[in-house]
Amino acid sequence: MRKSVLFFCFFVLLTVAKFGFAQNDEIHLVSPIGAAVRSAFLPGYGQIYTESKIRGSILLVSFGTLIAGGFISRNSYQNIYQDYRDVAWEALDNPQDKALQERKDLLFDRSNQRFKLSQFLFFASLGVWAYSVIDSYVSGNVYNAQVKSEKLLDDIKGIEEMKFQLDVKRERINLIVTANF
Repeated sequence: MRKSVLFFCFFVLLTVAKFGFAQNDEIHLVSPIGAAVRSAFLPGYGQIYTESKIRGSILLVSFGTLIAGGFISRNSYQNIYQDYRDVAWEALDNPQDKALQERKDLLFDRSNQRFKLSQFLFFASLGVWAYSVIDSYVSGNVYNAQVKSEKLLDDIKGIEEMKFQLDVKRERINLIVTANF
């Protein structure tokens, strides 16, 4: 099971590295919906696509940690609950044994705590997933706005550096424009 999960994570990271950053020659814009879909597939992938690599890595690691913690606590809950069931059946046969009754109650409390912890971790990972989808959509729009504004500033600098020269001859007026685009 662990090997298949590690293989899947490795495959996803290779896919992100290979296909996640296709660029145009002029201006590289990203699809905000495409970023959201990527994050719906794997939290953090949309942020990496919109070149918010640190935020994407944090979301990917936090989602993975919460899911792993949820499965670990769920497994612990199941083991403790199995012990509780065995002790509970024994306690039914010996209702006067106070130590056995206390052990049964202690095991029930522990299994209940682990169950609640696993539920919390799974719901927290769901929250990280939802945040990742929404944030990647917003990040895609912000990234596109930044790229377009940088392109606009470059164009303005090119216009400011244009030189005009008026060449007047007998019957013609020539306008010579020199630009460094």
